[in-house]
Amino acid sequence: MIPFSKIAAISFDAGGTLIRPYPSVGHVYSEILSNHGVTVEPSLLNRSFRSALKEETTGHCERVTESSEKSYWCRIVKKTIGRTVDNGLFGIVFEDLYETFASAKRWELVEGAKEILVLARDLGFRLSVLSNSDQRFRKVFRELNILPFFEEIFLSSEIGIEKPHTHAFRHVESVLKLSPEELLHVGDSIDHDANGAIAAGWYHLLVGKNRIPAPYRQLDSLQEFIPLLEKITLS
Repeated sequence: MIPFSKIAAISFDAGGTLIRPYPSVGHVYSEILSNHGVTVEPSLLNRSFRSALKEETTGHCERVTESSEKSYWCRIVKKTIGRTVDNGLFGIVFEDLYETFASAKRWELVEGAKEILVLARDLGFRLSVLSNSDQRFRKVFRELNILPFFEEIFLSSEIGIEKPHTHAFRHVESVLKLSPEELLHVGDSIDHDANGAIAAGWYHLLVGKNRIPAPYRQLDSLQEFIPLLEKITLS
């Protein structure tokens, strides 16, 4: 049980936790490819994307910049698209994809996300985002009308380090001027979110339907976080 009475601030992962691609990565990739005369089924692209993402996120970068983050996504897109476009066209397609995901029309809020943010804010928790991503998410948050909920936005490309490195969590503590036991991180990655928070001495909540044994504290969906916080209101 998480002692919410001790927690002063909650940080959220972004992609996969608060927001997700709409209607799916494969649909967006398929649309952009179609604009350039290439036809690929969204389902095939979704499978290729999941494989590419898994392959590219097995390691942890010691240093992250906007440039390295863009190169990371370039490798993922290259592996996802495969040989469907030649080298001459790839650069154009990649830039179109990179830019289109900076728009909220390519994202949607996860069920329960807005309700959680409203409730947590009203209960007095300080809210922030801690995400392995780049500055495009600031525009997405603004267009989705959730940016005002957050006291701080911590993006790996801006702070120079990514989860699960403890320095990323220590950076948040330093900016918010809080100790580890006052912080809760909510995310969907065992490695980046849960393990990172545990190593830093934070509380954590892992969102996902794949059952994970202790010491992980897990919710099937973000919506299950709502009754946990509502108990504070009733107490």
